[in-house]
Amino acid sequence: MNEQVAAGAEGEAGGAPAAGETILGAGEVAPGAGEAEAAAAEAARVAALTPEEKSAEEAAAAKAELDAKGAPEKYEEFKAPENTKLDPAVVEVFSTKARELNLSQEKAQALLDWYAKEIVPNTVAQQQEQWTNTLNGWKESAKTDKEFGGDKFDANIALAQRALNTFATPELGKYVVDSGLGNHPEFIRLMVRVGQSMSEDKFIKQSTPAASGEKSELDVQKAMYPTMFK
Repeated sequence: MNEQVAAGAEGEAGGAPAAGETILGAGEVAPGAGEAEAAAAEAARVAALTPEEKSAEEAAAAKAELDAKGAPEKYEEFKAPENTKLDPAVVEVFSTKARELNLSQEKAQALLDWYAKEIVPNTVAQQQEQWTNTLNGWKESAKTDKEFGGDKFDANIALAQRALNTFATPELGKYVVDSGLGNHPEFIRLMVRVGQSMSEDKFIKQSTPAASGEKSELDVQKAMYPTMFK
């Protein structure tokens, strides 16, 4: 009886794991045959890639990682593209739209850079071309104007320039040039008429005494243009 118990105890002791060991978790499970074959095939595929193909795969992986990111609760300060200055109001509008599109910080910055590089220069060029066409149109209209253009154009421009030099401050003269206002037919017309009113024979003609109690036209002009009569 005791022999049977001892034998049974010995059998149980021999079949149980030793102290400190566990049945599960003692080591990594070796990959199955299918997994090993797949890993070997992938390694072979990667090794066979050209440098260009590897770069393309890395770029695709980086893009996928960016796509997985969404818009942050608040964007960090965007970097101004080269040769540009970011308007805070424009940045706020852009940030709102970028959040609506769920763009990550990186993708929003990339879109801003692209816009500044590709769209803004073209827009500025178009606006400049339109403004140049406008100025040229004003010039042509002025040269053919019925009042001061045609064969009288050069003489009337000289007259208008004298009027401008007489009454305009240096700041106004600079603005007339920088803004293109000096090409506008209506501004030229105004200066021509001012120049005509400055001519000596015009003042003599208008100096005829008026009836008693009435102001002569010369008196009216003196009141309107006091600096012309100093």
